[in-house]
Amino acid sequence: MNKEKLKYLHNYLYLKYRNQVIIEFEDNKPDDFYSYIISRKVVIPSCTKSHQTEWTLFAFLHEIGHVLTNKPNQKRYLQEYLATQWAIEEAKNIGFDVPNNFIKIYQDYIWKWREKSIKLNGKNIHSKEEVKLIV
Repeated sequence: MNKEKLKYLHNYLYLKYRNQVIIEFEDNKPDDFYSYIISRKVVIPSCTKSHQTEWTLFAFLHEIGHVLTNKPNQKRYLQEYLATQWAIEEAKNIGFDVPNNFIKIYQDYIWKWREKSIKLNGKNIHSKEEVKLIV
């Protein structure tokens, strides 16, 4: 995807979700995206304003997904799954084909958190199949 399209999609997401989600830019490391579910806030690195990539676009989508799909009492793996699945669907809606290696990275991350829940003797853990990303 070319730079102009990436910039357009970043701006589009900002404008589309700025009234539903607080979006802040901070002087974080370039890969330091995060969200706060209760305060409905997404934080993205300031450098993304001038340097957009496919990775920053999907990370931005993912963090918006956390705010729009998560509840504070959900297990972490489920939060990650719901945010990522939402991001994949929204990416389709805006015409962004998420690279397969991004899907693999996020899927592995979800399953890592699922395994941690199992090790901590969590109850009602979803099967791997139930939290498999659908592209």
